[in-house]
Amino acid sequence: MILIAILFSCFSFYILLDNFKLFNNKLLKIVISIFLSVSFLSFSFSLSLFTGMNFTLYQILFLITPIIYCIVNYKYFTAIFKKVDSTNFKLLNSELAIILFCLVLFTSMFFFNSLRWGRWDAWAIWSLHAKFLYFNDQFASLFTNNIIWTHPDYPLMLPSLIASIWKSLGIISPMVPLFISYFTAICLLLLVLSSFFEFRFKTLGIISFIVVLSSILLDYFSSSQYSDTLLSVFILIPIVLKNHFDKNKSLFFLILIGFFAATNGWIKNEGVIFFVIFFLFFSFDNIKKIKNIIYFLLGALIPLLFIIYFKTHYAPVNDLVNATSIDSLNKLTEINRYSTIYDYLLEKVIYKNSLLIILLISAIAIDYKYCLTFDFKVIISLFIIYFLVYVLTPHGLEWHLRTSVDRIIHHISPAIIYTIFFYFSQKYEVIFAKITS
Repeated sequence: MILIAILFSCFSFYILLDNFKLFNNKLLKIVISIFLSVSFLSFSFSLSLFTGMNFTLYQILFLITPIIYCIVNYKYFTAIFKKVDSTNFKLLNSELAIILFCLVLFTSMFFFNSLRWGRWDAWAIWSLHAKFLYFNDQFASLFTNNIIWTHPDYPLMLPSLIASIWKSLGIISPMVPLFISYFTAICLLLLVLSSFFEFRFKTLGIISFIVVLSSILLDYFSSSQYSDTLLSVFILIPIVLKNHFDKNKSLFFLILIGFFAATNGWIKNEGVIFFVIFFLFFSFDNIKKIKNIIYFLLGALIPLLFIIYFKTHYAPVNDLVNATSIDSLNKLTEINRYSTIYDYLLEKVIYKNSLLIILLISAIAIDYKYCLTFDFKVIISLFIIYFLVYVLTPHGLEWHLRTSVDRIIHHISPAIIYTIFFYFSQKYEVIFAKITS
């Protein structure tokens, strides 16, 4: 029943987005609708757990709401998929073949590298948390430091998605987290592609699509069934939406931007840091447009309420926060910690992600003003905060670096690739419009 409800929810959000005329490209509307649907599935299922609601009743409510919306908009619903507009241009056979070939190649790599329950974090954290959520009488048992190794303070986005589908199917199946990870990665790729299609940069969209797909981290982390790919998508979405807002100026964009930016904190603790950084830069850019900030916060309200309630009523204190002390702050003056981090980043990150580094250096060399963009300031600030966490970490520094550096690069790499291509597509719009459309 939940899968049917997700389908109708996607239809409902698609109609809503089309009503507000935010995008012309249908693929982009579909991708945004999917992530809106899974977000509300996670929030609503978590709410049913918090309130002790009967799961059958919850399923009925979650299913009937989008069905009613689709019925009310029946004529619009049937006409919307027949409508043709100028921005939904046809792909050439060669272009379509390239996209399909890349998707098939990624699919083959994904399933070839996948394990039954994923790698360590998948079965020891995310799927394990989902099993606690699956059993009503075990739900609260998750939030205890007796199982600190499974990080019970982690947010509930991915576990709630897995558990809600498990409960609906009536079986705990490894195929559910597997396909959630797969479709998350596919939608990430389609998000990049469709955003450029919206701006009529067809070839440039395909190139950026291929570059993101070529990242070794995307295949590794998506097939691992970690939540990091989901976080990388939600970091990218508000950046994409803000770039489209700059062209459209619809206030509903601001609600969506606020919603997706704040929802990052419902995926991983690092997502809270992203939201704070994004909000600070957004507020600074709109200091004279208070209405924009209000609409942004209005969109962020639901995710923030869930995060605050979860952190104050259920989640134990995070291990990094709990271990922070004066001794930790003294680490700021230990020069050898900085050199250790630098050496590790140089050896394991720069060489391992040479394509990303070459692209970034080339962009800055061609036009240093890319560094002054809103997107880059948000991304580089997030990376700096990550760096400071390593300096202050109460854990063994080398262990912490070894187990998490690849993750943080994966969090920001799709956004870096997208923003570089987007910046130059806008700066040289006339040239790219002639060459790539």
